Amino acid sequence: MIKLYRYELKHYLTDKVFIILTVITGVYSWFTLTSDTILGVANTAPFSPWSFGGYLASVLPFCLACLLALIATMHSADAKLTEEITAATPMDGRRRVLLCLGAVYTGFILLLILVVAMALVFYYRIFGVINVGSLFAPLAFAVIPGLLVVTGAAMNMGRLNSGGIYALMALLMLYGLVSGGSVLPGALDLFGGGFFRSFPKIIDGVDPVFSVPADMLLSRLVLTLLGLIGMGAAVRAFGKAKRA
Repeated sequence: MIKLYRYELKHYLTDKVFIILTVITGVYSWFTLTSDTILGVANTAPFSPWSFGGYLASVLPFCLACLLALIATMHSADAKLTEEITAATPMDGRRRVLLCLGAVYTGFILLLILVVAMALVFYYRIFGVINVGSLFAPLAFAVIPGLLVVTGAAMNMGRLNSGGIYALMALLMLYGLVSGGSVLPGALDLFGGGFFRSFPKIIDGVDPVFSVPADMLLSRLVLTLLGLIGMGAAVRAFGKAKRA
């Protein structure tokens, strides 16, 4: 199983579309840091959790486009040939798709580490300040719900028609353009960009501590649950297809 995981990971990370999108994500991330984040979000310091969250919300559409490229590779013709080879093994469909998903998530995590590392380097070079501990909460708040929702949607689309994944990629990028800097309702604020840019303005004090109101937290939990349900449905469907 470990050998198969390594094979899948190497196959995904060397995909040309993923590599190109990764380069674009890196360039856009640095552009965002030097043109938007450096000014601070919602009158907070550029290195505050709020500004860091606003930065993540801006670049996440690009990061998740990279994720979709990996999931598209997971449903490619080459992947189907690999499935024919592994069909002779005792691995069932659910384990197979979970292994592939693990490789996909490894690629996404490596990209996310790059995006976060760029922010930390930026903070250190420009301000000489890095409070890593304060960044974990906005990181989880911004990334987890959107990641799970997009994964669930892409896996179900790819199972039916791999072309649907690229359509989802286009919608994701369009959403990123439309939602950038705008204040969206919690259920539609997939990456929390509107929250990061609006909520600090209604909190008393300069550079308020990062906090999430109950209604916004509930909306993030609902999005997370929807994503998990979508992923679970896709995994079950893959398992049934394998047995058939």
